[in-house]
Amino acid sequence: MQEVNYDKILTMQALGLVRRLKAINGKKVVLGLSGGLDSTLALLVCIKAYEILNYDKKDIIAITLPCFGTSKRTYNNALTIAEKLGNTLIEIDISNAVSQHLKEIMKDINKRIRDKNK
Repeated sequence: MQEVNYDKILTMQALGLVRRLKAINGKKVVLGLSGGLDSTLALLVCIKAYEILNYDKKDIIAITLPCFGTSKRTYNNALTIAEKLGNTLIEIDISNAVSQHLKEIMKDINKRIRDKNK
C-alpha cells in the first residue's frame, strides 16, 4: 500500500486557494466553522494558504452559527480551533431565527393539510 503524504495534499489545496486569492486580489476569506471535520479541514487549508502568502491569519474570518442542533463538543471544537489557529471568530446564535422559520413552515404544512382535506 502506498503511503499518503497528508502535508503534500494540504499544500496542494492551499496553493489552489493562494492562486485564487492572488487572481482576485483577495486579502480576507470567510468560512463557516461548525467544529466538524469538513469545516476544520477547510480552515486548515486557509491557514496554510495564509502562511504561504504571509498574510495575517486574523483576516481569516470563521463564522459559527450555534443553534439547538449544535452539540457542545462541536461548538467547543469551533471555539478552540479558532483560538489556537489565531483567526477571527464571529459567533451568531441562530436559534431564534431557526425556531421562527420552523414555525412558519409548520403553519404552511398545516394549512396545506387542511386545504387538501376540504
